[in-house]
Amino acid sequence: MKRSVFVAVFVLLGTACGAPTQPTPAPRTASARTTSALAESSPSPSPAQPSEAVAGAASSAAPTLPEPPPLIDAREPGVFVTETGVEPKRALTLTASLGTTRTVPVRMTMRLSVGVADSVVPPTDIPAIRLDVITKVTAVTAAEMVVEVTTANAVADGDVESDRVRKALVEAVQHLEAARATMTIDRKGGASTMVMAGVADGSRLKPSIDGLFDSLRPMFLTLPVEPLGVGARWEVVSHREEGGAQMQRVVRYELTEAAGDVVAIAWQTDRGTVSIGPADGAGIDAHAATGKGVTRYDLASASPLSSRSEIETRTHARVKFGERTSQVMVELHTQLHVGPHA
Repeated sequence: MKRSVFVAVFVLLGTACGAPTQPTPAPRTASARTTSALAESSPSPSPAQPSEAVAGAASSAAPTLPEPPPLIDAREPGVFVTETGVEPKRALTLTASLGTTRTVPVRMTMRLSVGVADSVVPPTDIPAIRLDVITKVTAVTAAEMVVEVTTANAVADGDVESDRVRKALVEAVQHLEAARATMTIDRKGGASTMVMAGVADGSRLKPSIDGLFDSLRPMFLTLPVEPLGVGARWEVVSHREEGGAQMQRVVRYELTEAAGDVVAIAWQTDRGTVSIGPADGAGIDAHAATGKGVTRYDLASASPLSSRSEIETRTHARVKFGERTSQVMVELHTQLHVGPHA
């Protein structure tokens, strides 16, 4: 979710939930570093050397995982209006003032599948996580607006029987509350940017936390400068490097309601791999993500009021186990509820 719709605040938890089973084709998702941490934490038939057992099983059998999806064609990054909608039309302008702060509750549920060569962890439901997302406007100019995004009060929803899962959840919650993202929103119609901070580069959960915040991006709107009415549609194309691969995201927005400072937006997102790095080491071979959602957005606070979204993320990666390099696939299905009823 680093990965879209959250490639994996809890990729780590996938193998914490059970031992590998008989071979089953597994869909694809996740970062090389996150997946490596996942494999190292997996239970295995050999309690004394779990990571070696998983690596050995992955390397001794012929690969049975499907081929990664093909690379996609790169598009020019930017914001592109395809329809301006019906009258009345107006420019959708962020009106938040410096210091404006909003807190919205979030609930996320996840279902995870992991495959390492010929071993597969069955689909696992990760305990739901509740947290508060806090947005604060820290800078405003004619050209841009800067919004800091942090989290607080993150808790697992419901009982967790496994000590391994419980420990991983505690670790994830601690990292969540330390993380923050800075969104720089272009007020002249350009694409927004995001910079992450607060989680050490060496942390095995950093890619997952980065992926969580990255998955929130479609809810922080990139607005064209053209006057728009209900029915208006626009696309935002952006690129980023991840795990040695060049990724491309396309978000398609449609304005479904506009009343004062509150707008309702339906959106769809697609993400794929444009190019990959050298094939002789660890890295991402392919990443694909699709998602959709509906967000009610407050222009006066530059933050979502409510949102419902669903995202499927798949990655095919090369992961090093000691001297060996094995293929890993992960699939993550995430539902994200934002707002009073989350």
